Amino acid sequence: MSRRPKVLWLSPEAAPFVSTGGLAEVAGAMPVRLHAAGWNVELMLPWHRAVAKSRWTPAIDRAQDFPLHLAGRDYDARLLLAAGKDGLPLCFLRCDELFDRGGVYAENGHDYGDNHLRYALLALAACERARREEVRILHLHDWTAALAAVLLATRYRDDPDLADLRVVQSIHNLAHSGSFQVHTLDELGLPRELAAWNLMGHHDEVSWLKGSLLLADLLHTV
Repeated sequence: MSRRPKVLWLSPEAAPFVSTGGLAEVAGAMPVRLHAAGWNVELMLPWHRAVAKSRWTPAIDRAQDFPLHLAGRDYDARLLLAAGKDGLPLCFLRCDELFDRGGVYAENGHDYGDNHLRYALLALAACERARREEVRILHLHDWTAALAAVLLATRYRDDPDLADLRVVQSIHNLAHSGSFQVHTLDELGLPRELAAWNLMGHHDEVSWLKGSLLLADLLHTV
């Protein structure tokens, strides 16, 4: 058993399970290599419809209920645990209401209008997974995972189980900053103060990636 700290690798997509481009290639390859080198790493992804229908979908070893509460609403979610290439531990967040769709981020050329809710739930699930599994490094990929850093600094700020958690933010495409209207902070149960220019504020919107760039312990570019 590795004595290295446990790493939770959070990405919206990873090859070969679901892929829209370079992000998936990096997120799919790096944790496999780290695991082979002896790191205690787990890859966490949403259970997109594309994952369920992929010919690479791994056999699920175990499933567990994982209810999540976000901004006054309860979501019926489950964790599906499996093993990937070379035994890499995989953790899929299943919430069909949000992820059982034809696309990953968009469909018919239009972004899903609730992407802020979809990927906020993923970020929340990662924080909860980190808290319960004694994760010590949370590696976030792009804006779709970046809200986890904000949640750790707000919702989980005083949680002793996460006091030693360190955050790495990988930037794949800085042009995709995860910018949403300020009122979405209310929908996520986050304080409006985060919209300040020196926090998440970005051109009259709020940028998830900017928040993580300011709050993460380490930044990584690919």
